[in-house]
Amino acid sequence: MLRYILRRLVSYIPLLIGITLISFLIMRLSPGGPELMSGFGSADSDPEVREKIVRVYGLDRPLHEQYLKWLGNIVTLDFGVSFQDGRSVSKKIMERLPATILLNVCSLFFIFLLAVPAGVYSAAKPGSFFDRAVTILVFAGFSVPAYWLALIFMDYFGVRLGILPISGMVSSGWDYFGPFRKTADVAWHLILPVFISAFTGLASLSRYVRAEMKEVLAMDFITAARARGVSEGDVIWKHAFRNALLPLATLIGLMLPSIIGGGVIFETIFSWPGVGRLMYQAVMARDYPLIMGNGVIVAVLTLAGNFIADVSYAYIDPRIRYK
Repeated sequence: MLRYILRRLVSYIPLLIGITLISFLIMRLSPGGPELMSGFGSADSDPEVREKIVRVYGLDRPLHEQYLKWLGNIVTLDFGVSFQDGRSVSKKIMERLPATILLNVCSLFFIFLLAVPAGVYSAAKPGSFFDRAVTILVFAGFSVPAYWLALIFMDYFGVRLGILPISGMVSSGWDYFGPFRKTADVAWHLILPVFISAFTGLASLSRYVRAEMKEVLAMDFITAARARGVSEGDVIWKHAFRNALLPLATLIGLMLPSIIGGGVIFETIFSWPGVGRLMYQAVMARDYPLIMGNGVIVAVLTLAGNFIADVSYAYIDPRIRYK
């Protein structure tokens, strides 16, 4: 097992380097530049000022020199400084990271909490009232755009009824609240974005679990287990569910990057002070170091998700690691 893990880790090194190279070239070859954004002058400003800005940030050097210097820096987690305010990219991302992790972890928690049992019971009782209700819910989740649903809920529960906050992570005067009230205030602001995110994510995962479970429940070893008198609960959860976990491990691995990079839409709509909103602002400002710093983090999380999926495969099915 250890050899299998080490072999997988080594194989990700050239892949990560390739991802960083492609990301770097795409950003550097994109039109525009930091000299055109607000704070550094407009396009018709003094050419000497723009040239000085380009020279200060090393943008006048050959691309390969810029890439090698940047690659050497990110090994020490130094992503450079932001073009917008000159602050460290690492510090800016770390300041926003807790808010993004909180939002997306809460969303994923409710997605798995609801989607897995819903998919399992829908597969165990196909055609039942519960299965049909889940199907309707799934089609609604697939069909309704998340941003539109978010605006509807913000208008109804936030503007008309005034019972839920529609923007930000905390209320004004939060610094003067007690510990319990601070926690309750953050939880109150989480209700709308978590509900919208969980509702749209619940649809695809529950259908996926249902399809896998339905396929496993039709296999011969399940029929044999029932013929031996095994209870229906044991058949579903001890025999069928574990065999359906193998494809599910892929989804779990692919969802890991969404903890950081999956909340751009929700963070922008709800003015949530997270990394997704920060990246949207960086793209609008052509802040290369900030965009590429986030890109590296998402790439690492993507590879980490694939690694977790690979190890899960090997743990669930020993034939994979032996092969």
